[in-house]
Amino acid sequence: MVSANHKLIIHYESSGLFGGVALRELVASDKEMVRQWRNSPKVAAHMFSQHEIGIEEHHRWFKALARDSTRRYWIITYNKRPVGVINLAKIDLDLRSAEFGIYLGEDDARGKGIGTCAQFLLIEHVFSSMNLERLTCEVLAHNERALEMYKSVGLRTAPNAPCYVNSDMRRFDVVHLTISRKEWPEMRELLIKRIGEKKCS
Repeated sequence: MVSANHKLIIHYESSGLFGGVALRELVASDKEMVRQWRNSPKVAAHMFSQHEIGIEEHHRWFKALARDSTRRYWIITYNKRPVGVINLAKIDLDLRSAEFGIYLGEDDARGKGIGTCAQFLLIEHVFSSMNLERLTCEVLAHNERALEMYKSVGLRTAPNAPCYVNSDMRRFDVVHLTISRKEWPEMRELLIKRIGEKKCS
């Protein structure tokens, strides 16, 4: 069972199943760490906006985030160490839908299943605690690793993906993925079995 306490720390109550992966709310002291992660070449290369983010721009983003009820951000922790970011955007309580994204900022956190575990926690939170009906994401088509990761937790490709133009007027193909509340239970059980066999380590 996924549990979220008053500080928005999301974890799985079955001890050891997720190997120490949890989500905690983004706080002010995380700002510079997140900016460094976001500007790292391995992360920025797969973002829609790829320019280097300065301190002032990042400060404005963080300040706006506190006033925006349609966005929520968590720090992914592994054995209580911050390793990445996962977020919800375009939260629509009328349509009961949201969009999400994820990135790992620490090099040594990649390839260990941490991203899969973090996505499980967020998807379970969205459908069980927030009572939403649909979760979507958009990813640059050249980011094959991310596409594989999203599909591994049950998201399927949706038709009519948009084409995005960034600030340098370069065109990128975008893949749109989605999962519904109805589709989640079956995938959830498969993931619990898979994660339980492999662990996030």
